[in-house]
Amino acid sequence: MDAGVHAREWITPATALYFIHQLVTRYGHDQTVTDLLEKLDWYVAPVINADGYIYSWSHPARRLWRKSTAYYNSTCADGNGDPTSSCTCTGDDRDRNCTCEKTSTARNCTCLGVDLNRNWDVRWGGPIGSSTDPCSDVYRGRSPESEPEIKGVSDFIMERRGTVQAYLTLHSLGQLWMSPYAFNATKIPFDHEDHVKLSEIATAAINRVHGKQYRHGRVADILYVASGDSMDWAYDKVGIVHSYAIELRDVWEHEFLLPPDQIVPTAQEMFPAFIQVGLYVWDGPNYEYVPYPTSGAGSTGRLQESAVYQWLLATSLMMCIFTRAAAY
Repeated sequence: MDAGVHAREWITPATALYFIHQLVTRYGHDQTVTDLLEKLDWYVAPVINADGYIYSWSHPARRLWRKSTAYYNSTCADGNGDPTSSCTCTGDDRDRNCTCEKTSTARNCTCLGVDLNRNWDVRWGGPIGSSTDPCSDVYRGRSPESEPEIKGVSDFIMERRGTVQAYLTLHSLGQLWMSPYAFNATKIPFDHEDHVKLSEIATAAINRVHGKQYRHGRVADILYVASGDSMDWAYDKVGIVHSYAIELRDVWEHEFLLPPDQIVPTAQEMFPAFIQVGLYVWDGPNYEYVPYPTSGAGSTGRLQESAVYQWLLATSLMMCIFTRAAAY
């Protein structure tokens, strides 16, 4: 699972961190969570685009920043970017006196960065859904996996090729649970029926929590055509059957400025859907939907001092510290 790919989608790192926290606190007390943690390895990357995420926090004018902060194509002018200094000097070279002060003016780098979800090595450079213009919000970069963030995640997943059973990438907004393909509106993946079944289970699980409706379908059908995206890469290049892109709340009311009182409810409704993905990939396509969370989940009797619990707790705290630091 990854999140924070697009800087302005603040709800996604929060949802990923909530998921980690739930795994930590439920392990040893919730039979389903405990079993899934001991049967499966879960890899969660809460903030893929760390520089872009921090950039979107750094100034009100940057709140809707989408891309990374790669500088190699940027053209900057005075505006709302990084603080600058001005100096006034008097005297000759041997007796020079300079007074400098930092101004509130900053650099506006509108052509900064790359859309990290157009930089994957799958249909990269397609004619629809990405751009060669560095100033575009969907600028795809200089070449496939030219960006270190994408190269790092790609290498990590490729090292585990053949063992990864599901890939979830979190975005906002629109309340959509989407399956391949994004790059082609007519191409139907071989595993489409399997995608539909798990998508129905996941969206039903979401709906049970707060009553929110999430539509499901192929990206190109229910959102738009895009090339060089991570979900198609995971499905086509790695062979991960259950690869999904998930658009969290809301449905265009607040857009990327989701009110704080919707943060926890959004994360809450996604948690049982993620659990359903784990149950489905463990049991296979014959899995029958059992609503989760269930009442009366008893403790398994495992001690919180276990190695698994301590590792999860350390990871959760580390990510909380990282995210709080980014906010400052």
